Amino acid sequence: MSNKSVFLEQVARLNALILSGLEEVLSQENISKIWDATENISLVLSIEDPSDRSKELELKLTQGIGEYCGLNSGKKSLRAARKKKAHEIFETLGEIHLAVLGNHKSNSDKSAESHGRDLDSELRSTLLASQVDDMRNVYVLGCFEIRKTFLRQQERAIWLSTAILKFWRGEKPPRIAVIGAGVAGVTAYSTLVIGGADAHLFERSDELMPFQRRNENRFIHPNLYDWPKENSTNPQADIPILQWTSGFAKDVIRQIEEGFNDIRNSFIAPEPIFDFKVSDIRRHAGSARSPKFALSGFQKEPHLDFDVVIIAIGFGGERSNSLGVDTIGYWDNDEIHIPNKFDSGNKGSVLVSGCGDGALVDTLRASLRDFNHSKIIDLIPELHLPEIKQGLIDIETKAISEDITLESEGYIFSPDYSDILKNIELNDDLIKEIHPAYVCTFNSTRLGKYKLGSSIINRVLVQVFLNNDVIKFREGRLFSDQVTRTEKNGKGGFDISWQDQTEFYHQVRIRHGVDPSGHFNKNFPRIFDKCGNIQNRLAQLRLDNYGTNDLLDVLANIRTRWK
Repeated sequence: MSNKSVFLEQVARLNALILSGLEEVLSQENISKIWDATENISLVLSIEDPSDRSKELELKLTQGIGEYCGLNSGKKSLRAARKKKAHEIFETLGEIHLAVLGNHKSNSDKSAESHGRDLDSELRSTLLASQVDDMRNVYVLGCFEIRKTFLRQQERAIWLSTAILKFWRGEKPPRIAVIGAGVAGVTAYSTLVIGGADAHLFERSDELMPFQRRNENRFIHPNLYDWPKENSTNPQADIPILQWTSGFAKDVIRQIEEGFNDIRNSFIAPEPIFDFKVSDIRRHAGSARSPKFALSGFQKEPHLDFDVVIIAIGFGGERSNSLGVDTIGYWDNDEIHIPNKFDSGNKGSVLVSGCGDGALVDTLRASLRDFNHSKIIDLIPELHLPEIKQGLIDIETKAISEDITLESEGYIFSPDYSDILKNIELNDDLIKEIHPAYVCTFNSTRLGKYKLGSSIINRVLVQVFLNNDVIKFREGRLFSDQVTRTEKNGKGGFDISWQDQTEFYHQVRIRHGVDPSGHFNKNFPRIFDKCGNIQNRLAQLRLDNYGTNDLLDVLANIRTRWK
């Protein structure tokens, strides 16, 4: 959803709310909605037309809304004044409409403008995309984005936290609750502390980043998921705070936690609040324009008087399946190669089902010895050719231009991939990396169909090994009546009935991803009902014009302002 689409939606909402106030006294909830819509309209105006005239229109609209809400009464004597003020607001919205939508520029002008957008516009876009509809100053972080890498979560956290502080209108630093101490929540909290906010971090478990902190077999690289872009092989996370170097998950978590503790100790920030599962977020005080929020927890005293709430509860666990196959969490320590159980004469068979990064990575792990992205890329010289790199980027650009959302099943990357990768053959060094004791079958609903949010490098490597018959492929959706738990030669496994024959697999990995919508709805059902638009806004948010290092000076200036 573009900023201009958001603008049209918010104008329609504001018009309807203003009109309803002419017929009856507005509830406090509807007054809050009026201010929410007004704020969003002002954000889009400042992004699309950051001129002095637009600043005058923003002030005019804000003053008009304040006066209109001040006339909210059942007195007949005020009805004429309300109608007059409503008419003035509609006139102002018409002027704003022309400023936002009436300037039709050429494609080249728009391209130049997009590259020249200032930092404030990017920060405002982040606020606009992240705020829950009808809940002023409540934001969602790291729950609905397509890209789920550590680094991307941290970047989004730094952008959102900086944006909240940059445009905070209060005279004192805001009191902010961050719900969830995963990678995104820890980074958001750290950024807020550096910026001088009164930040408080809530976590339902008894430790930071509980999902990943003990994993010893998932290798985390900050930039490889952006391959073949420039700098994608850099093992350093190029962010201003909580930096880390590539390594296994538990080692990366240790690095982030050390940085977190350094920041908290340096700025004498509050300790995280552990064992507190936030069950609800409600406005309990303040005004429609400056609400105060309370966080409730099961059999816990509520925490009160928060100006801002950031919901950073992550994406949830692996989707459960109805196939009779045990669900192994992505961050569980699993042994896909069982020592001394199989050999080249008696191979173990693994079926991996899915079309996202979880399935792609497990397919590569099952097929290769000690799979490492960087090592395999170096062994395929064709992947370093500029024409292949650019071709892959062009394919990605084409896919992104399609209407892909968070819930989209996937995108058909073949025949484009087949064409650009058809001449890549396995060399001797690459053949040595193939595991001699295992054969892997990759299953998805269609050959060449992958999640757009998955990384190019994972898709490309799987496609190369499929092309060279290292990995087998089975097409079709799996159903429970196809899967039977059984034994073969004294070893347990599963019979899978395909259309043409039944095949036995010693291991079956179901990697059908997480269910972020279900996870959010389970934790905050009332708020989830207001998140229909935010999911697509976050999925389409692009923050590519600036690096997060540009924001460190912004945070320093914010802290100085409050001092």
